Amino acid sequence: DYEENVDLNDILVPKP
Repeated sequence: DYEENVDLNDILVPKP
């Protein structure tokens, strides 16, 4: 998660 740590899934599907 961008607010915590960038995960591989968050790189493909970033949170709003």
